[in-house]
Amino acid sequence: KTNQRPSGTCGLGMSAVVLIHGMLGWGEERPFYGLAPTYFPLQHLRRMWHEGLVVAVDVGIASSDHDCACEAFAQLLGLRVDYGEVHSSSSDHVRFGTIFETALLEQWDATRPIHLVGHCFGCNTAIALCNLIAEDYWGIGTGPDWVLSVTCICPPLRGCSLPAALGLALQEGQQHAPAGALSSLTPLATLCQLAFRAQKRWPSLLQPLFNTRMDRQQQQGTCRDTIPSKHRVIRGQVDNLYKTYLIAVIAGSLEPLAPLAVMRKCAPFLCLAAASWISLLLVAWRARRRVHGEFQRLLALRWIRQIALGLICWSLASPCLALLTLCEPRLKKHRAALGLRLQVAMEPMRPFLHKWLAHPLLRLSAWAFGSENDGLVGLMSQRGFDRLTLGRVVPLSCMPKTQVSSTANEDVAFQALERGRWHVIHVPGADHCLGTWLDPYFTPHMYADLFGLLLRSNSGFHAPAPAAVSQVGGG
Repeated sequence: KTNQRPSGTCGLGMSAVVLIHGMLGWGEERPFYGLAPTYFPLQHLRRMWHEGLVVAVDVGIASSDHDCACEAFAQLLGLRVDYGEVHSSSSDHVRFGTIFETALLEQWDATRPIHLVGHCFGCNTAIALCNLIAEDYWGIGTGPDWVLSVTCICPPLRGCSLPAALGLALQEGQQHAPAGALSSLTPLATLCQLAFRAQKRWPSLLQPLFNTRMDRQQQQGTCRDTIPSKHRVIRGQVDNLYKTYLIAVIAGSLEPLAPLAVMRKCAPFLCLAAASWISLLLVAWRARRRVHGEFQRLLALRWIRQIALGLICWSLASPCLALLTLCEPRLKKHRAALGLRLQVAMEPMRPFLHKWLAHPLLRLSAWAFGSENDGLVGLMSQRGFDRLTLGRVVPLSCMPKTQVSSTANEDVAFQALERGRWHVIHVPGADHCLGTWLDPYFTPHMYADLFGLLLRSNSGFHAPAPAAVSQVGGG
């Protein structure tokens, strides 16, 4: 399978920003036939970052961090995805994947390093990619100098509450998920497997709708292959990050919202809606004979019958025309342009979508997972960065402001950056949407602070790294 992507060129001394989405996310290739909004606020970020390109990779929606790292590397350089012989055999999937004919970055080496920015599980992908690049995993001469910084937004580097909620949490001494947990997820895995097979059966119709990017699976996989027990648990390794600037952005803890509380708040509105429908049905039942007579009188008119016939024909033909328009590859650029216009038109709706849709759902998720979390990832897994590396943690305050600005925070601007050390930015009032297009409150200010740090690392990336930095694997 081949894939053509738009390419870009980084000028001499320019460092590109590479964005890596989380689970069930997307990058440059937007779902719903290119009409959905971007996962990251790409247009805003490209206006803010003048030091190089801002690109977003598209990796598997539920793949391991190793597989996602291999897919991201192939997209950046325009190569065929190589998961590695040892890893593919141990994980029971094919070794080679999609061929990307066009690279997202035409120039990338030690003299033009990149900034990796991950959100949620994309953080683990970014760290895995940095480790593989430092080890020259693909044998093309990569090294630790190829990545200038790694930024983790809402990172589950020390685990996540989602596996525990699904029964996949590992006990002490275990290396793989228990078989009983996988059997309890068989219905979900079966539905996912059916979706994957349907997408392979009708790729031109279903891939533009929502591309799962799970081509690494065997053609004749089973439902248990959808949640593979041999894939290692996501963990944050920092073995080869001693030459890299490390930045972590931590959101705040959400107040849980119980389902019973939602039902109590919605009960008056539901009762009002039910009463309205019941009254409407009663009025229609009482006037049924009169309405039937008027309907018969209108059907006796010839021009009414012609209009009704035209509407019926159009209702039958319009879905076919819509499918042809959405599935035609030659109209992909036009659909993307239309999607950008729709996203611009939806900008005023972002506060409404976040406040009344995303935030309540994250609060319900916080209630389901328990403990302190930002709606999906427990704050416990976003703390203790001193355990991931023996270097000291440098906290950077990023208190929310009443009015979002595009200038960097003064507290962040004057902090000293060190390689191989975690620099933590706290955003107490934010939730798991931090860093994505859905968050209109904290995301612009956070990226202003973050890009200010990346600019400072850009100016000093030729400086030598500290001599004594211990390397400790995280997990």
